[in-house]
Amino acid sequence: MKKLAGILIVIALYAGASFYTGYQGEKNIRQQFALSQQQSEAQGVQLELTRYERGVFFSEVEFTATYSTMGLPIGGFSLSSKSRVQHGPLLFLGKVGVGLFSSVSTLEIVTGDAEADQKLAAIFGESIGEIVTLGHFNNSYTSTWTVPAINYSDEGDVLSVDGINLTVNGTYTSMDMTGSVDVGAMDIAMADGTHITTTPLTGNFDVKNISELVNISNMNMAMDSITFRNAAMVSGSVEQIKVVQTQKLVNGKIDTFVSLSAAKVNGPLEITALHYDITLNQLDPAAIRKWAEIAKTMQADPETAMANNSEAMTELMNIALQEGLQFKLAMGADFMGGSAKMDWVADYQSLADGRTINSIVDPLDYLLLVNSDLKINVSESIVMQTPLVMMVGQYMDTYITQDGDQYVMHATLKNGVVKVGNTEIPPEMLLALLPALGGAEPEQPAFDDSGYDTE
Repeated sequence: MKKLAGILIVIALYAGASFYTGYQGEKNIRQQFALSQQQSEAQGVQLELTRYERGVFFSEVEFTATYSTMGLPIGGFSLSSKSRVQHGPLLFLGKVGVGLFSSVSTLEIVTGDAEADQKLAAIFGESIGEIVTLGHFNNSYTSTWTVPAINYSDEGDVLSVDGINLTVNGTYTSMDMTGSVDVGAMDIAMADGTHITTTPLTGNFDVKNISELVNISNMNMAMDSITFRNAAMVSGSVEQIKVVQTQKLVNGKIDTFVSLSAAKVNGPLEITALHYDITLNQLDPAAIRKWAEIAKTMQADPETAMANNSEAMTELMNIALQEGLQFKLAMGADFMGGSAKMDWVADYQSLADGRTINSIVDPLDYLLLVNSDLKINVSESIVMQTPLVMMVGQYMDTYITQDGDQYVMHATLKNGVVKVGNTEIPPEMLLALLPALGGAEPEQPAFDDSGYDTE
């Protein structure tokens, strides 16, 4: 009898512990959901917790995310998740161990387009993989989304993917997270003869929120190779591909660097040391928030957004264009026994007398907003083997100069004056090159045609 009583006490204690961890787990899940809901709604995504039934040992949770249009031809879609949650402290659902809770979730996408939904079901089955989440006692979580191997074929088109894994670590009190991604080798074959294969893609990332709707993130992705063959049987490959993004907060502004590189491109022309780097320094976070507002309005009511687009974009420009804003572009590669590279730096400068972009009347005044330096270097071996040789001959010592075995085009824009090589570009030529400019209505037209007879 005493033994039975002891067993009953242990069961009662464990049931109490499980009920408590279930309560704490629900509190944490709802807290994280509220943060996600706030951020999603600001981006035009409707997030709804449709069901949360908490028992002693298990809970059932369901939520739906509705994406309105997102610029997709299918007109938006909804993502539904169903989760079975086991309460701690001992866990046997999804992950074995000790913790606050463990959950297993399934995902389903519905687009409302019968053909698209049928194709998604054929590729992924009833669920787009499975998400296993372990809630820890220290208010953090680890979540892993696993998509099993995909083998799909339809009328001669074949898609094969050796599985996908995405792991995310975070806390329930913020949207900050770190994670890793692993996309297995892919094989895509089309009925027209096009064939693409990739080795596994691996990488890691971290995201830190600095304010509502604004985060800074770092990412590093790598792939050994991509091989391709098009319908005309032209084939090639790209080796050692890397994508890197780094962001940091400097003096309250965001500095961003994005790089795409490949060690070698094999094809009709062999290219090595290919790189494409973009830098945007000192962007005000308020500009990102404003862009999020514009994007949300465009998703909710595209017609109204387009009608008010000019005013909103002008406001965005006024927020973004601040002292210190800088754009850089660097790209280059080695081929044909030489190299070609371009380096471009553009620094924003404010207009004199405190004028804003709205007050610009003369289109040439837009050039006063930027000081810029552009330099293009091309090796002599490349010039002599391509049609560039004709351009070099035509513009030598005016727009183009030579420095050793390098042909150089150096262009500058300073205080509204554009120079290419040793030649200053006249204002009338610049007017012809300037794009059509939108924005607020100027105080007076940039060109007065009142003295011309239009009859």
